[in-house]
Amino acid sequence: MMPRTEDKDGNELPHKIATDDDDYELADGESGYTRKEAREIFPAVIIRPLKCTGDTDSESMLDELTVSITVGVYEDSNSCYEGLEWVVIILERMRQLFQKYRVLDERYEIQLPQTWELYDEVVRPFWFGEMVTVWSIPRLFNEKEGY
Repeated sequence: MMPRTEDKDGNELPHKIATDDDDYELADGESGYTRKEAREIFPAVIIRPLKCTGDTDSESMLDELTVSITVGVYEDSNSCYEGLEWVVIILERMRQLFQKYRVLDERYEIQLPQTWELYDEVVRPFWFGEMVTVWSIPRLFNEKEGY
């Protein structure tokens, strides 16, 4: 699934990559990046919490937080798959580091297994992949209410 860009009314805007001209300006209503902007922005990693689940009746003091980690790469070389290779390298390196360091900040523990996948839709020269992770996190308490 490709990330969506919407106008103020919620209508999906097409993604567009500009011509070879680095100084190309997008017209009003066009969505996307010029090549110059894309080179400055990418590669990019977007970390987004998806949901948090927990059972307040349980004796466990932990909740589960599901987090999406999206990797985007811009590669406009003549090689058809160089951008794809970079996405794979970044996602696999993150997976290996999460396996080695399963606890972050002495309180956030990643659950196994960890997997990643590439987006089916390819909008060359943009390449995307995603890892969805589940973390055990300490339950937050409201000190005034006692829970």
